Amino acid sequence: MSKFFKITLAAIMIAAVAVPAMATESRLGALGDVDNYIEDDANIFKWPATLPSYANLVIVDIDDNTTGKYGFIYGLGEYGDYGTIGLFFMENTEGPNQIDDPGFMGWSGTGYASGMLDNKYDMVYAYEMDKMSLGLRFSRASWDSLYDDGSDETVDTRAYTTIGASVRMDVNDDMYADIGFDYTMASYTDETAGADDITDDPGTMMRFNGRIFYDYSETITLIPYIGFGMAEFNHTQDGDYLGGPGSNGNGMKAMMFDLGIAANFEVNEDNMLVFGIEPMKYMKLEPSEYDDTFDGSYEHTMMTMPRFLLALETDVKDWLTIRTGCTKTLSKTKETNDNGSVETIEETDEAPFDWHLGLAFHVCDFDIDCVLAKETPFVLGNWLTGYESDDYVVTRMSAVYHF
Repeated sequence: MSKFFKITLAAIMIAAVAVPAMATESRLGALGDVDNYIEDDANIFKWPATLPSYANLVIVDIDDNTTGKYGFIYGLGEYGDYGTIGLFFMENTEGPNQIDDPGFMGWSGTGYASGMLDNKYDMVYAYEMDKMSLGLRFSRASWDSLYDDGSDETVDTRAYTTIGASVRMDVNDDMYADIGFDYTMASYTDETAGADDITDDPGTMMRFNGRIFYDYSETITLIPYIGFGMAEFNHTQDGDYLGGPGSNGNGMKAMMFDLGIAANFEVNEDNMLVFGIEPMKYMKLEPSEYDDTFDGSYEHTMMTMPRFLLALETDVKDWLTIRTGCTKTLSKTKETNDNGSVETIEETDEAPFDWHLGLAFHVCDFDIDCVLAKETPFVLGNWLTGYESDDYVVTRMSAVYHF
C-alpha cells in the first residue's frame, strides 16, 4: 500500500466526524452515468440555477491525467441575498467536436474544434427567489499565436465560448423542475505565409435539457428527463473542402434526442439506490457540406432502445461511503456511404456494459471522493504484501471543503 494511501486512511480513522455527504465529479464517476437523475454540485455547469444549493464550498478535482479543476462557490450577502457566485479554474477545455458522449457527439472529430485549448475561466451565477431560481454560466478557452519576421506573418487563433442558462422552479409541494440551455461557439483562423488560409464557417453547438423531481412517496423520487441538441462544425481552406468521411465534406453536423426516467430509492438513511431506463436515444451525423464535384452522400445514425442505469450509494460508516454503478446499452448503428458510384451500408447491433466503483471519506469539514481503478479490488493482496503495481489505485479524486 502506498504511503499516501496509508496516511490518508489513518487520518480518517482517527479524525473522522460525521458530515453531510456532498457531491463531486468523482461521485458521478463512481455512480456511473446517472448525473441527470441526482442532485450534485458537479451538475452546476449544466444546471446553473442549482448553484444556491451548494453555497460556501471550495472544490478540488484531479484525475490520473494530471488535469485539475479548482473552484469556490460563495453566497453573496448574509443569506445569499445578492445571489450565489461560482468561479472555477482548470487547465484545459475539451473541444466540443471531440466530446466522447455516445448520446450526443459520438464521432472522432474532423480536426476543427476537436482539440484541447487553455481554459481562461468558468463562471456561474444564480439568484434564488421564493419559488424560483435563475442561473447563468460563462466559459472561455482560447489559444493565440502570432509570428512576424518582417516579411512573413503567421496567425493562428482558436477559441471556445460557452454561454448557458437554466431555471429551477417549484411546481407544487411535491415537485420541482429544471430547464437548461447552453450554446457553444468555436472559432478558428490559420493564416500562414505560403499556405492556404483556413477559416471557420459555422462552428456551434446548442443543447436543451429538462427534468422534473417528483416525490412519489417518502422514499421514492421519480425523475423524468428529456434532452435535445444540434451541432455543426465546419471550416474552409481558401474555398476548398478539406475532406470528411465518405465525401469531400469539410465538417460535420449532428442532432441528438434522448429521453429517460429514473427512480431514486431512499432504502434507509444509509442507502440510496438509483434505477433508470432511457427508452430512446437517437443521434444522426452527416457532413455539413459537399464539394460541388462530389455526387454522393454519407450518413451515420445511432438508435438506443433502451439503456439501463443502476447505482448504489451506501454509508458504511460516518466517515466512509461506498459507491458503485453500471450501465447497459442496447443500440444499433447504421452507416450509409455513397461515393457517387457505389453505396455501402454497414449496420451494427451492440450491447456494451460498463461498471464503476468509488469510495468517499468524510473528515471534519472535508468530503474526499475517489474513483477506483477497475483493477483495484483484485490487487488488495498486493497492497498487503507491499508489492508496488504500475496500475493506478485511484483514477480520479475530488475534495469539497465546507466553510
